[in-house]
Amino acid sequence: MQTDFIFINGIFTSPGRKDGWTDLAVAHVKQNYPTCYAESFEYWTTATRLGQRERAMKFIGLVNRAKTRGHRVVLVGHSNGCALIADVVSLMGETVDSVHLVSPATRMSDFDAAIAEKTVEQIYIYGSKADW
Repeated sequence: MQTDFIFINGIFTSPGRKDGWTDLAVAHVKQNYPTCYAESFEYWTTATRLGQRERAMKFIGLVNRAKTRGHRVVLVGHSNGCALIADVVSLMGETVDSVHLVSPATRMSDFDAAIAEKTVEQIYIYGSKADW
């Protein structure tokens, strides 16, 4: 079964930059894992919740497209991208294979419903002492 990776940035990230971490992550997957598919869901905002519901609905469209093709789905987010992932997995009702949260700007309780309803099989959290 094919795996689709979807990478999502946090706030204050310019989606137009070709050297942003989401673009580099997509390029890495395409170069090193030819049987996998990767794309980014990029947006620009300076406020964490401003427009979040609309972004979540667009993001759900990407996830549903992958699920319709019968693919495994791996979501990777940074900062507010993790909060967006929390919104997505609580709204969509489809199972996501794994979620990777890098310096998440969200509460882990935001994933309680997804864990209880088993819409996320695995959650990985990455952070450092330098996160604030």
